[in-house]
Amino acid sequence: MRRTQSTVRVADIPAIIADPERGIISLVGDHGGLSLITGDVSDSGLVFGTMAFETEHGTVYLDPEAETQISEEEPYDDQHEWFITWSIDGNGSTPEQAAARVWREVFGRTEANPDDACEFDVMDEETNKTVTVDLSKVDFDAID
Repeated sequence: MRRTQSTVRVADIPAIIADPERGIISLVGDHGGLSLITGDVSDSGLVFGTMAFETEHGTVYLDPEAETQISEEEPYDDQHEWFITWSIDGNGSTPEQAAARVWREVFGRTEANPDDACEFDVMDEETNKTVTVDLSKVDFDAID
């Protein structure tokens, strides 16, 4: 999630929270700490002339005409790109052969094209040496 901070009028916070296009809203304290708004936001019946915000740390009372800082956590959309790694043990006499076997046995693939996610970092556990193998450049028949 991305986190942004902005200064807003306290009276505008309920509309910001209700906006489905907005993220998760927290109040920013005097020393920069965050207090997630977890419940009701309403005119206070306890502290005259203020708005009451239920937060994870208790109720906070703010003057609706004042400005305050909020923090907004915005979720990424479904097109956000992530770098994903994992570790799979594989055997072979060369890094290429080990990667090709994993490609075949784990992923069920017998060939690789440049458009495939077929680049592997193969590490020798004895030497800790790592070799990058791009299976789209490997002749599968020749390494078996």
